Amino acid sequence: MTEETLFSALLEEKILFVLVGGTALAVYGSERITIDTDIAVRTLDLDKIINLFYSLGLKMVIGVDKNQYPLFADNAGAAIAFSDRSGWGFLKFLSGDLELDVLYDISVPFMRLLHDASTNKVFEIEIKTASLSHLRAMKEKSIKDRNDSEKRRLDEFDLAFIKRKLAE
Repeated sequence: MTEETLFSALLEEKILFVLVGGTALAVYGSERITIDTDIAVRTLDLDKIINLFYSLGLKMVIGVDKNQYPLFADNAGAAIAFSDRSGWGFLKFLSGDLELDVLYDISVPFMRLLHDASTNKVFEIEIKTASLSHLRAMKEKSIKDRNDSEKRRLDEFDLAFIKRKLAE
């Protein structure tokens, strides 16, 4: 499973999404390596996304065990039930080496994020990528809300990159 396959499937199903996070920053020239791909979506599309991703063989993480290994929803129905009650603000999907975070509770209203996004070729597909100003707002909120010092440090690194790019 690849990001290209997932993005193609989302586009084919006419599910609106915007690339955010480290992969979006790479589109703007960031050299920081990221281990996952983040997309922002409309909350009303969550059930459709979960069903689509399960049909493609992805599994949704619903927690971790005592050894910090992921626990998965057994099927799309269980994943939807979990997403309805979790309040996490994002869904995490895994398949082999692929890790995809689907964010739906974000600091920028989705339709504004989509409207201001640029279209870029990513994984050989034309997709919407969040604007630098929106990525800055999202990173600033993430830094403020983070408890994990290592992830906060990466967010601060990303924010410094964004500020440099905006100043150009």
